[in-house]
Amino acid sequence: MRFDEGDAPYEDDAEMKAREEEDARTDSEDSLPDVDEPSGTAVAVLEQAGETTAVAVATPVAVLTGDQADFVSKSDSLLSSLQAASDILQEAGAMSVVASLHYAMTKEKRKRRAAASEDPDLAMALARRLDAADSLEWGQRARAAELNDQEAKARALKRELEDKKRLLQKRAEQVQAATQALEDVTTRKCYSVECLGQGQARSGGAAARKLRVQVLDRLAVVGPGLSPEQRNDWSWFKTAWDARMVDEHKEDWGGNFARWIQAVVDDFEAGRDEAFSAFVHSETRRCFGDQPRLVCPGAP
Repeated sequence: MRFDEGDAPYEDDAEMKAREEEDARTDSEDSLPDVDEPSGTAVAVLEQAGETTAVAVATPVAVLTGDQADFVSKSDSLLSSLQAASDILQEAGAMSVVASLHYAMTKEKRKRRAAASEDPDLAMALARRLDAADSLEWGQRARAAELNDQEAKARALKRELEDKKRLLQKRAEQVQAATQALEDVTTRKCYSVECLGQGQARSGGAAARKLRVQVLDRLAVVGPGLSPEQRNDWSWFKTAWDARMVDEHKEDWGGNFARWIQAVVDDFEAGRDEAFSAFVHSETRRCFGDQPRLVCPGAP
């Protein structure tokens, strides 16, 4: 691309600023001169005998000569090339060259405006091209906005699907845990007296106590289980009762616990559904009947 004398890139900041201000002022004047642009048809209103009739009347459309069409084509190509180069150089940070390109674009627009002011047909053709360019830009923006909206909806849908997937996975884990807990309760399980603390100091310590409590919890949900009052006191009873039995039976508590609970299981399997509840009631009275306690009534 060749610049006329005085159009070369300039380094002085003050000169660049002045040139940019001139370009901005010139751009505001770059609109083509106003022309009476005829459309393809016009509507004439005729009044006859008190009646109004609308009649479509054909109007001429400007036709460019070969030279005019060549001028418009070359001007459009030049402005397009200058704008593309300006965009690339602006991203690269070459602002002095960008300013020179803008000045060249301004000169070309002045040239177009001057030519259009002398030729109404050329002015009309250039105005139509500007309208077409504006329509194309509006369509591109509308499509871009539509694509952005679709992408936003797709992202929201993806997030919703991921949330539901996590929720389903969590529910599946909960169902699996509940199923396993149910199987643990409904499936027979054997305990040796040694694992329950027989023959060990402090009746096997925390490990054996955990297994004894596990046995009690399994029996608490078999059949009718415990009464409402016993369920309210269950957490306290199983801990306090086992601690007291450890103090009383010491190394023999594992074996005694196994015999007592096996007798309850045998009673239950023989048809006595309330066997475990009766056992808890009996042990509560025997071990804690003489201890002062606060008994709170239930809500009315």
